[in-house]
Amino acid sequence: MSGAQREGVRVKLEFLDQDRVGRTWALVPGSTRVGRSPDNDLVIPEPAVSGYHLVLHWGADGLELRDLGSTNGTFVNEERVSGTLSLNEGDLLRVGLTVRARVRLSEAAPPAERWLIHLNTGRALRVGDRFVLEHLLAGDDEHDEEAGPPHHVEVGEGELLVTNGGPPRRLPMGQPVQLGPHRIVVVDDAAARERTLTALAEEPWTLRVDVNGGGGPEASVLDADGQVQGVVRAGNRVTVLHLLAAQVVEDRSAGLPDDDVGWCLDEALMRGVWGRLWSQKGPASFQVLVHRVRKDLVRLGLSGALLEKRAGRSRLRPGQVVLVVPRDPEA
Repeated sequence: MSGAQREGVRVKLEFLDQDRVGRTWALVPGSTRVGRSPDNDLVIPEPAVSGYHLVLHWGADGLELRDLGSTNGTFVNEERVSGTLSLNEGDLLRVGLTVRARVRLSEAAPPAERWLIHLNTGRALRVGDRFVLEHLLAGDDEHDEEAGPPHHVEVGEGELLVTNGGPPRRLPMGQPVQLGPHRIVVVDDAAARERTLTALAEEPWTLRVDVNGGGGPEASVLDADGQVQGVVRAGNRVTVLHLLAAQVVEDRSAGLPDDDVGWCLDEALMRGVWGRLWSQKGPASFQVLVHRVRKDLVRLGLSGALLEKRAGRSRLRPGQVVLVVPRDPEA
């Protein structure tokens, strides 16, 4: 296969062995490592497959395969591979003793628009045909590196195929699923993403913010009966909630439409939290603060999606009942 043929061509493996019949794996340009260990790109949890069995490379010279010194060997059209071998349409690939797949080349279809929504925090992330959940969420301090093997996710037609050290699991796409500590949903377009994010904020709630209380600044979430569900007392996080809630009240009083209600410039929020020191803190410190506020909301039984972010702006999603205690030094 020449380099010119690579353009506009999609490459996938069509599995034929009994446990995987009907499953496919789409390759992306570059190298794909295959083996039993959970940190491979394509994980095959079979005893006869070596921890790091082979590498497939899809590049300018076409599709190539290299065995990594596997115990039970890699075979193409039932000939054992030694070194590097080029692959073509229809070639039969055998990994170890029983895992078989057919090489399929086809015209590339336009990439689907898929989004992963992390329901714990309300984060929405663009994803491709396959990803490693913990790598995607890197930087989220809720992730414990010692919690166990990472979750390798392949997005198929209406389903997710998930592997994390055991047999693959088939889970529904478009419905919430639990992967370790992470509750996620994968949807197939931006409209579904917006519907999901909006649904996270549908339950009525009341936020009472008091930055001058006798016990110090606090923000309380109240249930439908007016009972306190939980309290945030960290000063900077309470200040952020106060500023955001006050903006919602001001914009509603002005009669703004919901799409425009509550937006604050991040710079104004940073000034409100850190005063003259705001420029020394910088955007990275503010992003950490926003992340912690979202975690507070989740801890109090709400959704992190209630604190919405766009480029340089933040807001509490409107449609909620917000009670703000005025910031009055004499209160």
